[in-house]
Amino acid sequence: MKNKQIRLLIIAGLSLLVFGFAGCKKNNVEEKPKCRVVKITGPLSTEIFSYDAQGRILSVNYGNFDESFTYEGDSIIKQGTWKSVYALNANGLLAFERREYNSSGTEWETRTYEYDGMQLKKLTAKKSHSEGFTRTYTWSNGNMMLEHTEGNLYTQDIAYEYYMDKPSRPGDVQSWDLLENGVETIRNKNLVKKYSSTFSDYRNPSPTDPPGTPTVEKEADSYTYTFGGDGTISSMTASREGNSNPSTYTYEYQCN
Repeated sequence: MKNKQIRLLIIAGLSLLVFGFAGCKKNNVEEKPKCRVVKITGPLSTEIFSYDAQGRILSVNYGNFDESFTYEGDSIIKQGTWKSVYALNANGLLAFERREYNSSGTEWETRTYEYDGMQLKKLTAKKSHSEGFTRTYTWSNGNMMLEHTEGNLYTQDIAYEYYMDKPSRPGDVQSWDLLENGVETIRNKNLVKKYSSTFSDYRNPSPTDPPGTPTVEKEADSYTYTFGGDGTISSMTASREGNSNPSTYTYEYQCN
């Protein structure tokens, strides 16, 4: 999705997984899981993850490139396609990020995250060479239900549905952020079942519509999971509405 930096249809190169963050002592930080994902095998790629003795992500191997992570107090530095410096809040959630897209640091993006307790409420992004955006979040019953983005002449709304009888765990689609980025912003109560996106682009209006009418793109993905005897997710299948070729991702774990 053009302006959706959280890439929700899982394709090659996309990664995300959630488990409790290790580091300096935090308030209300979830316990580290007994099992950590060490490998994801998808239709087009395999991703391999390594950890330090505290269970923190050290590296991600995507086959043709790697990303590495270093830890300094409550800050994390990720080196990969670009450099990111993260700062965490007292709950171990991401509070601030600075991205540098070139070696001199002159092309950058900052993201500031605001929370109500453990629930993300707002993201504000600023960029050195283009317009930024804001993103707000609505929660219900411990789950993030709606994500609304306001950009320069575009908006996006993403609504989520959940398996209310299945608790969130590593392997859930919304949880992949920690694996790929070493940080997390969303801690849901339940597993994601479906997301539906509406993207309205006022920059490229349809010539057949009245002035001021945006181009609207809609998409929806559904997720199903299989489980091992120990309760871990063995695989996840992502199915895009209108597409007859679902993608399945299998997980391998290292357990304590």
